[in-house]
Amino acid sequence: RNMETLITLIRHGETDWNIERRWQGFENTSLNENGRQQARDTAQYLYAAGFTRIISSDLARALETAIIIGEILNLSVATDERLREINVGKWHGLTHDEISVQYPEEYALAAIEPYIEMRFPGGESRAELRQRAGAALNDFVQHYPGEHILVSTHGGTIRTILHNLMQPLPDEKFHNCCLTRLRYTGTTWQAIGINLEAKNICW
Repeated sequence: RNMETLITLIRHGETDWNIERRWQGFENTSLNENGRQQARDTAQYLYAAGFTRIISSDLARALETAIIIGEILNLSVATDERLREINVGKWHGLTHDEISVQYPEEYALAAIEPYIEMRFPGGESRAELRQRAGAALNDFVQHYPGEHILVSTHGGTIRTILHNLMQPLPDEKFHNCCLTRLRYTGTTWQAIGINLEAKNICW
């Protein structure tokens, strides 16, 4: 019998750049105090979920989220740079309004993500993000079969992972510290809970 492995993806807590609607990408932005509280609150709801390990993007906002949760769940945190947000190149640090003026054609394409493949100016394409993040998850389930792994990552990364599993993708914003549950059966991936509020989940 194939061993079932669970992966719960969590988007990092809030940053000041989230509030300002600035594109973060590879920038090493930190959580703000509300983001730290979101991580602490989420950890309380995750306490009985039976996680066996935590793996995080190495970017500060995701790693800090993971470390806060790990301290409460008594789990150490490993990092994997393949879990980073997409590299948005020249858009780093710019607001949506600034990008829409400076890069109108590319911004229009980005607005219908992830269905239109485009390369961010000086950065990555979504196909490249899909390849690296997908490879990371496949490595995790091969190395840790039967476990329940919390993966701390980014909104764009979660959307891109889900785009591999379902079409069309739910048209919704992945809010800070939302949870998305995936099941790997040994042969196939399934999304069994998308964009969930921790406090509404019955584990």
